[in-house]
Amino acid sequence: MGVAKLAPPPYNFIMLSQRNRWLLIAVPIALILLWAAQQRGTPSNEGAIELPPPLGRGLIYLSPADGTAQLFHIDLATNEITQLAAADEIKSFDISADGGSLVYSEANAQGGSDLWLMDLSTRQPAILLDCGAQSCSDAAFSVNGDLLAYQTDFAEIWLLDMASGEREQVSPEEQLSREAQWSADGRLSYYVVPSERYELVLPGNTNIDLYPNQTGERLSWAADGESFVAAEQLSTSLELPSIAEAKATAGSATPQSTEAVPTVSSAPGLGLPDRLVSTLMRYSSNEAEPLFDVGDNLVEDTSPTFSPDGRWLAFTRKYLDEARWTPGRQLWLYEMESGLALAFSDSPNFHISAPVWSADSSQIAFLRSNRIALNEPLELWVIQVNGSGARLLAVDAFAPQWIP
Repeated sequence: MGVAKLAPPPYNFIMLSQRNRWLLIAVPIALILLWAAQQRGTPSNEGAIELPPPLGRGLIYLSPADGTAQLFHIDLATNEITQLAAADEIKSFDISADGGSLVYSEANAQGGSDLWLMDLSTRQPAILLDCGAQSCSDAAFSVNGDLLAYQTDFAEIWLLDMASGEREQVSPEEQLSREAQWSADGRLSYYVVPSERYELVLPGNTNIDLYPNQTGERLSWAADGESFVAAEQLSTSLELPSIAEAKATAGSATPQSTEAVPTVSSAPGLGLPDRLVSTLMRYSSNEAEPLFDVGDNLVEDTSPTFSPDGRWLAFTRKYLDEARWTPGRQLWLYEMESGLALAFSDSPNFHISAPVWSADSSQIAFLRSNRIALNEPLELWVIQVNGSGARLLAVDAFAPQWIP
C-alpha cells in the first residue's frame, strides 16, 4: 500500500514566508507595545475635577438679605437655582464683560473681607486679594478685564492690576468715595462725598474730569462711553410757596398743582417740605443738562440704567404731587431717539429698584418690595422689553446681575 505524500505548498508562499518571516514576530510585538503605550497614556479619572455643566442664560444674585448672603444663579429656561459659592457672608460681586469670571467680597475671620476670583466654567474660587482686617468690596471689572476697581472700608477707591497684582489708590486722600464704575472706553467714575461730585479718570492719565452732583447715586454710562446719566436734586423754590403756606394748604392740591409741597421721601402733608425734586441729568464734556423735561410735575426719578444697545434707558419714578403720590416707585422706559417715556409698571404699593438689562437688551430684571407690608422680603422679577412675560424669579434676593 503506497503512502500518500502531501503536496508541497506553492513555491511563492514558501518564498514569501522566508522573505518576511520577521513580520510574523515584529507585528504582534509592535501591537502589544502600542496597546501598552496607550494604556499608560490614558488619563485616570481618579482625582480629576469633573467640570460642572455650563451655566444657562440667567442671572446671578445674592440671598438672603439678613447678613448671611450667598451667591446664586437662576437659569431662566429651567428656573433651576444653583448656589455658586458658600461662605459666612458674601457682601458684593461683579461679573466680567465676557461672562467668564466673577469677583466677590467674602467676610473673613479677621473682621474684614477679602476679594475672591471665580472661573465660572469650573466654579472654583481662588483668593485674589487678602485684605486682612480691612474690608475690600464693591469690586468692578474694567471692560477688558485687565483692571479691577474696588472700595476699602476707609471709603477709598483702589485699582488692582490683574496681571501684576500692583495696587494704586485713585480717589482723593481721606475723602469718602464710592460707586466705582467703568465706561466702555476704559474711564473710571466714582463719587466723592465731601465734594459732592463725580470724578472721571483714565488710568495712566493724570487728568480728572469733575461733575458736581448732590445725590451721589449710582450712574449709568451710555453704550458709547461718551456720556452718562445720573439722578440729581433740583430745587423748585422759585415756583413753590413758603413752608408756612405749604403746610397751610397741604391736602388741598390738585393734579399738576404746586400748592402743596410733599416731602421727597414721605407722603404728602407729612413733615416739612424739602422743595426738591429728583430728575435725570445727562453729563458729557463737562456739561450737564436734563435728560427730558418733566414740566411742572413733581417727580422723583432714580436708578437710570442704559440698555446695552443704547436704545432705552430704564429708570424708576415716583410722583410727589398729592393727586398721584404712591408709596411705591414704578418702572419706566425712556426711548433715547424718540424721547418717549413709558410707564412700565403700575403697582402703587410696590417699590421697584435695581433694574438691570440682559446682554441682548430684550429683558429687564428688577427688585420689587412691598411698601405697605414692610416685613415681606424683596422679590426678583424679570419682564420682556415689550412689556410681556413678567414673572417672579426668586424671593429674598438682591443685587442681581445678568451673565453676559
